Amino acid sequence: MTASDSKNELNNVGRTISRNSLFTAIYNVVYLVSRLALTPFILANISIGEYGIWSYCFLLLGYMGATGLGFSYTYIRYAADFQARDERDRLNQLISTGMISLTIFSLAVFPFLYYFAPSLLDLLGVNPELRETANGLFIGSAALFMANFSLSGFQYVLEGVQKIDVVRKIQTAASLIEIAFIVIFFLLGLGVFSLLWAYAIRVLFILCLNIRSAYRLIPHLEFSFRHFKKDSLSKFARFGGQIQILSFLSLLIHSIDRIILSRLMHMEALGLYEAGRKLPNTGMMLPAAIAGVFMPAAAHLEGKEQGAKIRLVYLFGTRYLMLSSTLGYLFLFLFADQIIEVWLGAEYGQVVPIMQVLALGTLINLSTGVGTSCMRGVGKPKCEIQYMTISALLLIVMSPVFINYYGLVGAAYAFTIAQTIGSLYFLKISNAMLRVNFSEFARWVILPSVVCLVGAIPSWVFCRIIWDSWVSGRVSGLLVLGLISAIYLAACGLCFYLFRGRLLFMKERRKISRIEALKRSVRWMNRSQKTA
Repeated sequence: MTASDSKNELNNVGRTISRNSLFTAIYNVVYLVSRLALTPFILANISIGEYGIWSYCFLLLGYMGATGLGFSYTYIRYAADFQARDERDRLNQLISTGMISLTIFSLAVFPFLYYFAPSLLDLLGVNPELRETANGLFIGSAALFMANFSLSGFQYVLEGVQKIDVVRKIQTAASLIEIAFIVIFFLLGLGVFSLLWAYAIRVLFILCLNIRSAYRLIPHLEFSFRHFKKDSLSKFARFGGQIQILSFLSLLIHSIDRIILSRLMHMEALGLYEAGRKLPNTGMMLPAAIAGVFMPAAAHLEGKEQGAKIRLVYLFGTRYLMLSSTLGYLFLFLFADQIIEVWLGAEYGQVVPIMQVLALGTLINLSTGVGTSCMRGVGKPKCEIQYMTISALLLIVMSPVFINYYGLVGAAYAFTIAQTIGSLYFLKISNAMLRVNFSEFARWVILPSVVCLVGAIPSWVFCRIIWDSWVSGRVSGLLVLGLISAIYLAACGLCFYLFRGRLLFMKERRKISRIEALKRSVRWMNRSQKTA
């Protein structure tokens, strides 16, 4: 491959990443905004205990779902590789072997879940008055999870061949449909089971459209029992096994604080903690999902024997991911009091410190997102396993101690400290593997985040001065919060403009120059037309 071909390949990958990131961002913004808007509506129709049960069902099923994540990442990693090498038979073998294996697994596991569900809920300390509701929610969501396990191979193959934009369009439409049915079912009086039935409609809609899209966009795709191959199964066992370990570690890290909290305190405490982690956790979906598009891109470059280009993809990806994440999470941290007051009400003030601490820990952890995707894309997830093991062990040790001393916010402290230590360890390893030194990483990634902090200070001071005198209710609070967010973004933008000489690289300056030149051309054409 010539130098020109190599450059064109990198440019094509860059355009694909941009397109996939755009539609991923649109989907996650729609999902985020809709969930934030729905939470007060849901809490107005069900008790905080029922809300805790619903989140607890997905916490439990998440462990079961982790069993399929190794398969999903194997689909994505090898579909990208086989597509880059134009190995069509191996792609068909991949999807057929994966789906047959997962279907067998689902049919074998579901009867055990159905039979042992009551005992499991007893073991986890679910309140007796909520036991029947919890059992129904758990069995229903388990059935949906199993159906999704068996048939989701079509979605992951689409993602592997970098048709992520198609998948996100389907998911966006499904989320809007789910919202409509949640409202309808609540109005019909179905209570907390409204969430389950609406979720079922969403899952079935996504599965049907993904199957249709996969056959339309990949004409040579074929699912057949004759394509079941031991060679493909070994890929799921080797690479998927390592991802499996990662998925269990991730679930442990994102659930052990809540499990310990529910055992040491009560279900209402879990509901309050869930409300505190709602925004940081939901906000993580956008940058984490965008980071995910780098995995098939890295696998594609590896398949095209362009592995040296992954370093640039990693640096640019981490730079833009952390810049966008810092803007969001810094706002969440600085204006937590005002956000909770407008969103849930002043009576939920104890949720504020929980949200602030979790926002900080989540932001630090997001710095590993592009790096972990690139490592998975080239088939080297071992360093991610190491860092997540460190975080999990620290969290298991610290959570009971911190909860005992600091209550609800103690769980957030334990999570943030564990994630920070593990994330820094991963960055040290991944930067060394990709030959990125600290000064380079600081200029590419850390410096833009620091500039965001400088720009945020004026808006924070302005908010502290005017909030109590300008806000008299949720509507006025929402308007003032919108004004503050506009000032916040403007101040951050001004700081970037003032420090552009140190912040922007030559390539970024050229792109901005082209945009400015285009705007000048449009203005000139408009003036010419008016004169004529």
